[in-house]
Amino acid sequence: MSTIHKEIYSDMICRIKCGSYQGKLIKAKPLLLLTIINLIEKNMVENNMFLFDKTTEEEYKQLFTVLGEKSTPFFKPFYYLQFDGFWHFNWLPNKRETNKPSAKFIKESISNAYLDNALWDLLQEQEMRDHFRSIIEIHYLK
Repeated sequence: MSTIHKEIYSDMICRIKCGSYQGKLIKAKPLLLLTIINLIEKNMVENNMFLFDKTTEEEYKQLFTVLGEKSTPFFKPFYYLQFDGFWHFNWLPNKRETNKPSAKFIKESISNAYLDNALWDLLQEQEMRDHFRSIIEIHYLK
């Protein structure tokens, strides 16, 4: 995979838009991406299709447990990560974006999420997973 793609996605990951609450960074979107990396590494995802399901949610919540923090509801980063440029949805017929997502909305509106193909291809390599994991840890978890 090209070095240019590695640089582009490294930059995009460093620029994930995170909110804050009471002066503390909300880490939900970077932790969802870390969840995705972990699921790929465990061979639990095929064909660049990520479901809004218990398996993904449990993996996501486990990261918060490891960090000793209360987790943000899973539906929020699942929905809002789309605005960071590399996370997309396959919408069910007649459904579109909302400004008030919920777990129910996602289940009724979104078939699955997927990454840019170039990022998906990069994440098939252990070296790239380690690289992106390191970026998340340095920028959001220290």
